[in-house]
Amino acid sequence: QAYVSQVRVTGFTLVSDTNYAAQNGARVSRALFEIALRKGLCTLATTFSRISRSIDRRVWWWETPLRQLADVMKFPDSVIRNLEDRHATVDALLDMDAREVGQLVHHERMGDKVLEGARTLPRLQIETEIQPVTRQILRVTIKITAAFKWSRRVHGTVEPFWIWVGDSDNEHIYHSENFMLHEKQRNETHTLAFTIP
Repeated sequence: QAYVSQVRVTGFTLVSDTNYAAQNGARVSRALFEIALRKGLCTLATTFSRISRSIDRRVWWWETPLRQLADVMKFPDSVIRNLEDRHATVDALLDMDAREVGQLVHHERMGDKVLEGARTLPRLQIETEIQPVTRQILRVTIKITAAFKWSRRVHGTVEPFWIWVGDSDNEHIYHSENFMLHEKQRNETHTLAFTIP
């Protein structure tokens, strides 16, 4: 918890233990996520995905996603706190202009920067087409388009996504796939096609 919450620990043994727990915690949570995904358990896979991302990004899932960009974008702590106090979602920020965002965070000059950070967060626009093949088999075609501004400082050269089709009422995942979006292909529409029983 201290590692994810970005608490500064002092003392050699505490630093060493924190690093050990962080490295192994990320590996264990990713392994549990993949086990839940293979077994087709929707809720459990979602939970372990959140835990894994929290450890990797050092941001809890209930905090604003812009917190992970605070160092890169040089956001003051007050801006992040104001975003979290007002429960401002990324969708809500993207619907505002820079002046409105600046008023929301009580820092007029940071409006442009916060809006740029919101546009940088990885998001996909997904269109689906479902066709029945037989009575018990469906063909699913997914068209994926990147809906964010690519920044090599934030994303590097590739951004990974997990895409899965599931039924949360019956707690079952019908199909899952790891999708890698490369920087060179960010402006293209990608198509995934598969069948589910």
